[in-house]
Amino acid sequence: ASESSQDAELDDSFLSVPIERVVWMYETENGWKPHEKEISAQMETALRDGRFEIELTVGERRLCMTLVKNDEGDSETSNGLQQIDEEDNKQRLRRHISGEG
Repeated sequence: ASESSQDAELDDSFLSVPIERVVWMYETENGWKPHEKEISAQMETALRDGRFEIELTVGERRLCMTLVKNDEGDSETSNGLQQIDEEDNKQRLRRHISGEG
């Protein structure tokens, strides 16, 4: 199937990507930054296990992460993928496959 599905369905092409090639990134004022390998792997494992919202400690920060699009309400973030810290600071998230531009 050549169509690119953007919904929460986890299709075969999604699951066939080796976890070590998936890089979760977060947006900063200076552009997109990759999460550390271990954090990225935890995020991807959660997503593949069907957990679309998780909490992780990254450095000194406790982050609540939304890993799939939320079509409900008037979301301030364009795609709904985000992480929020204890001070309610929001950063957009994106899932990148290394080796694909």
